[in-house]
Amino acid sequence: CDLDELLGRLRLLDPGSALVADEIVRGAAPHPGAAGGGLSERETEVLRFLTTMLTAAEIATELGVSVNTVKAHMRAIYRKLGAARRSEAVALARDNGIL
Repeated sequence: CDLDELLGRLRLLDPGSALVADEIVRGAAPHPGAAGGGLSERETEVLRFLTTMLTAAEIATELGVSVNTVKAHMRAIYRKLGAARRSEAVALARDNGIL
């Protein structure tokens, strides 16, 4: 099984990953926002809360974790999506089909 075949399968199984597959073929690094930017399951969960007006402390209470954990996830989300602030992260996530 060669790389082209694997990337073809990836495109079929997850159309949202087509951009990543194309960039791999071209030898370029994926765009930070492409295919979720590699967000973990928990980061994706926190990202969903970012669309609300809840504070980091309120999100932490909802998830049963510390506020520092939520803030760390938020920083990772911003970095992975290439966002500077909460509203930008939400907009990028929506544009990339993550939300």
